[in-house]
Amino acid sequence: MKLNLNKPICFFDLETTGTNPGKDKIVEIAVLKIDINNQKKEMVWRVNPECPIPEEASSVHGITDEMVKDQPIFKHFSKEMLMGANEIEIGKQWTKNKVLSSLSIEREFLGCLRRGDYITILYKQTSIEVPGEFLGRLVLGIEEDEVKIFGATIF
Repeated sequence: MKLNLNKPICFFDLETTGTNPGKDKIVEIAVLKIDINNQKKEMVWRVNPECPIPEEASSVHGITDEMVKDQPIFKHFSKEMLMGANEIEIGKQWTKNKVLSSLSIEREFLGCLRRGDYITILYKQTSIEVPGEFLGRLVLGIEEDEVKIFGATIF
């Protein structure tokens, strides 16, 4: 399928040691970047989670302890992954994004999913400047007796 893009887009996929974002570790990060000419670039990094990968997780993604034992731990490979980007530049891109900077206050609740101690809330939202509807995802959990946001995405 050909996408009609005016800016490059990246899709991220994580493989982990389980389904608990507060406890489980990343074992693989995959990025698919599609530029405005629909040229694709795929990047994949394996990560040593510094703990055993449960058989249940390996049966889903096929990644074993042997495959990650010599890979860098998460904090050591971030320089390669970011490829020169920094938090300030990423922050500027987010604030310059027309959809993210013009979301309407109104939302339509679509439902929620519970995974262990975490709840994913799904909602539909519009922009006051960009036509269309956007799917939002908010992951909430409790840490140190406080409700915290563990993830947020808008598509």
